Amino acid sequence: MFRDIKTCVLKTLSLNLMKKRIYTFAILNLLVLSLVFSGCSKEKDPAADIRLATITEAVTATSSFNVLTAALKRAKLETDLNGAGPLTLFGPTDAAFQTYLGEADEAATIAKVNQLDANVLANILKYHVVAKQLKSNEMTAGSVAALNGKSFTVNLTGGVKIVGAGNAGTAANVTQADVVLSNGIIHVIDRVLIPN
Repeated sequence: MFRDIKTCVLKTLSLNLMKKRIYTFAILNLLVLSLVFSGCSKEKDPAADIRLATITEAVTATSSFNVLTAALKRAKLETDLNGAGPLTLFGPTDAAFQTYLGEADEAATIAKVNQLDANVLANILKYHVVAKQLKSNEMTAGSVAALNGKSFTVNLTGGVKIVGAGNAGTAANVTQADVVLSNGIIHVIDRVLIPN
């Protein structure tokens, strides 16, 4: 009988010891795994690498701004619109340039832009730029000074409209507003603004 009790006690002690070893082993494994995986969580946040484009980068990457891209190159203004800003560009579409220059297609319009006097073209393009960030919901009706020193008029009746001094009262409609970029904003317009 003593032997049975001794065997029973030894088995119980042995089982308890095995359970403790299994628990200890499991806890140690969990601890090691948590240390390994917590070291992996210090990876760089992918959102930290996202950088907004500049106005020049956005214009050159947009298919409806091919003529504007050519005009910026001809007038040597790419660097100006690539700077720190803040700037607002009222960007005429290819169709707006085609209408203004009286050309039937984009290729002919670009060819005509490349024949224009660079200084005259720069003056016209700077008339589309404001030296501050103007979101559409922050605009007020009235006169706005452009980068070329002249002013155009903002009209808010029936949406945002821009009237150049040389546009004989015909407004350019903002067809896409508030394209936010690293150095400012682009508002897409359907007409070329004429300073005088």
